[in-house]
Amino acid sequence: MTMSNQEPVERLVAEWQSEHPGLDFGPMALFARSNRFVSLARRKLETALAEHELTVGEFDVLSALRRAGEPFTLKPSELADRLMVTRAGITARVDRLEERGVVARRRDPNDRRSEPIVLTDEGRRAVNDALVAFLAAEAELFAELTPTEQTALDTLLRRLLAPTTHLRSQALEPG
Repeated sequence: MTMSNQEPVERLVAEWQSEHPGLDFGPMALFARSNRFVSLARRKLETALAEHELTVGEFDVLSALRRAGEPFTLKPSELADRLMVTRAGITARVDRLEERGVVARRRDPNDRRSEPIVLTDEGRRAVNDALVAFLAAEAELFAELTPTEQTALDTLLRRLLAPTTHLRSQALEPG
C-alpha cells in the first residue's frame, strides 16, 4: 500500500515513524482514531437533532430535565453539574429553549441563578421525539461492531475513564 492509499491515521503514523523510527506511535494512532470517531459522531448526532430543530447542547438540557422525572424540574446548578458544563453555558442554553417554549423558569425575584428550570409539555414531546432519532444515530455509529464488541469497547472505555470520575466538579464544555 502506497502512502497515498493509506487511511489518514496510518499515513500520519507512517510519516512520523519514518522521521523517528525509535518512538512508539501506537498511542498517537489510538488518540487520532478516537478524535476522528468523536468528530464523525458529533456530526451525525447534530444532523439527527437538527431535524428536530435542536442542537446537541439543547438536547442535553431537555434530556436532563426529562430524566429527572416528575415534575421535570432542576435548578440551573443541578443542570450544569449533570451536564458537566459551566453555569454560564446552562444559562445561554436555557434562554434559547425558553424562547421556544420548551422550558420555563419558575421565577425567583431574589435570585435568577437558582430559578428552577421546568420542562414544558411541548418540551417533553420535543425531547421524546428527538430521543428516537438520537438513539438511531448512535446505533448506526456502532453498527460495524457486534454486540460483544460493543460491550468490550464499553468496558475498555470505562476503564480508561475511571481515573477521571473524581473530576466531576471540573466543568467540561463539549466541542
